[in-house]
Amino acid sequence: MLMYGWMVFVEHAPERYDWAVKVMTAGTLDRIKDRIAETVARGERALDLGCGTGTLAVRCMKRGAQVTGLDSSAFMLEQARKNAVREGLAGQQVLIRDSVTQLRKHFAEASLDTVMSTMTLGEFPREYLQFILRESRRILRPGGRLIVADEVWPEKALPRLLFRLMMVLFWIPQFLLLRRVFFPIESLRGVIEEAGFRILDVETWPGTSFQLVFAEKTDQDEPPISGPANSLSGTTSARAVCPWSGIGGHLRELFHIFFRHINFPCTLGLIRVGNPDDTSPVFLSGNYVLTVMRLLRALEGTHSYLLVANSRGSNVWCAAGMNEFSEHDVVDAINVADLGKIVRHRSLIAPPYAAVGVDTRVVKSETGFHIKWGPSHLNDIPRYVENGFRRTNDMLQVQFGLQDRLEQALSTAWANCMTVALVALIWPREVLATIGLIFAVYLYSFGFWNMLPKEDRWRRTSVMAVTLSAGVMVTALLLGWEMHGLLLSEAILLAVVTVVAADICGSSPLYKSTLTHWLRNGDYRCQFSPVVDPSQCTNCQSCLLVCPRNVFAARRNGSKHVVVVRPQDCIECLACVKQCHYGAILNRSGRYKGDVKSIANLHFLLTRDSSYLKHEDRWLGHNTTIRSGLTVLKKPLDERGTPVPV
Repeated sequence: MLMYGWMVFVEHAPERYDWAVKVMTAGTLDRIKDRIAETVARGERALDLGCGTGTLAVRCMKRGAQVTGLDSSAFMLEQARKNAVREGLAGQQVLIRDSVTQLRKHFAEASLDTVMSTMTLGEFPREYLQFILRESRRILRPGGRLIVADEVWPEKALPRLLFRLMMVLFWIPQFLLLRRVFFPIESLRGVIEEAGFRILDVETWPGTSFQLVFAEKTDQDEPPISGPANSLSGTTSARAVCPWSGIGGHLRELFHIFFRHINFPCTLGLIRVGNPDDTSPVFLSGNYVLTVMRLLRALEGTHSYLLVANSRGSNVWCAAGMNEFSEHDVVDAINVADLGKIVRHRSLIAPPYAAVGVDTRVVKSETGFHIKWGPSHLNDIPRYVENGFRRTNDMLQVQFGLQDRLEQALSTAWANCMTVALVALIWPREVLATIGLIFAVYLYSFGFWNMLPKEDRWRRTSVMAVTLSAGVMVTALLLGWEMHGLLLSEAILLAVVTVVAADICGSSPLYKSTLTHWLRNGDYRCQFSPVVDPSQCTNCQSCLLVCPRNVFAARRNGSKHVVVVRPQDCIECLACVKQCHYGAILNRSGRYKGDVKSIANLHFLLTRDSSYLKHEDRWLGHNTTIRSGLTVLKKPLDERGTPVPV
């Protein structure tokens, strides 16, 4: 499944996507698409599900077919438009940006002749496959065809064993590039048959894991839903999700703490906590197993639902920024769980860290569910529930307490140690010493976070280096090390301190900077410096609801709009930019880190000229207060003690 990992890696550079995939598959995927196009007739109404850059659609349109391409990625659809223009087919092209669970919205029942998909279904967990295929069956005419090409597990025992051994080698670069692995589809033919199709033909390509399945819609009634309760609709109890209790539970939690840099997905669906009814609150989470288990623990004693959406096994903040947890994933989760039939209300309580990736307007318009931003840290959930599901300002603010810091230190140190351990057979003693120093430096840096000075002209890094170097010298004197051993340890220590200091540019929730900026300036200040254009601001206050550092404040008198008061505290999560639907937030500096992939027109938004907003600097550092959980400007007093409107 290195193919899927490679596709995800190059997906954010769609102009190179087709070339990269062709190289990776040695042209096999192109041959598969040619084979599919050969079977398409003139005038045939077809849907390319997960069309990507539209290369399959172009092939079919050249043969006279009427093809609609559907994909959730704006980047890929833009490239699909360019590909169609280059082939002279722009006038025939129909593209839809939406989730693959939204077929019912765009296509009437029995309105298509063919639904085809190449390298799409394997991106979805098995819980979603039946739903997608059943929806595809609904929009196909009687006798309509389903054509699916994807990577599958070999069915025979020996090829399956050899394939497993081969994939172990392929998983290593996937871990290094993406922090997660992809698995082939288990029994693609079986999944298709369960959805009510009859298999017509199956083609394979020797030396690859690709399988091309041709199937047709049968005349029989839709088969009953099979699989676990939450595969399509219904719920699963929290206890059945594998509760973490006792010694075994603590050991599992410790394992996931050390390996938190690797994505571990859990089952998707709707989980019952306690005895909820149709009025109970619904919390939203990604499917990162450590977060889900801790969230269920925090919800103990409540009667609620937990909707687990697909974040690709990653924590919500990272997944949302990388466009791996978007509004489409939330819509998918609502559709597949059939949430609208389970609860009467239309409200989801979501973590604010998802705001950089989830467009709330799309979720509302597509499902009717309104996203309500809950606490940033799951430790605040019990207090949030006790407060009548009302969030105080401190619940929104980013937290990095001792437990969070120590877990971050252990997991990051372990990830670096695994990299160093690759050369353990060559220099075993040196590697062992390096591993010890890595853990020591990370635990010191994160454990004494609040005691160390702020990084300003490398002050923090210098203090770490000096104090830890002194510790190594004392250890050398007590143990009687020779001079060359001391010098080697000091050199390794300096290298580790440098790596740790550079890693803080993006490994903590409090800072987001670039390595280049840190090397040049010796601090972790972010590049993004927000400023609000009052002529564009509608005072919706979406930025206030998602900013975890109180960078913004609301004006309650005079011209009511949001202003920026503390840009120096910004951590460049860019949730404000994502949630501002009117382009009112500009960037004073014109610079940004560029690691957020969830905002399609980000470069344009953050490089617009903001010089005409110089007068907005008057709000910088202005005194603020908290009202109803939001930051607002505090009215200054004149010489007579009378409040002055701001």
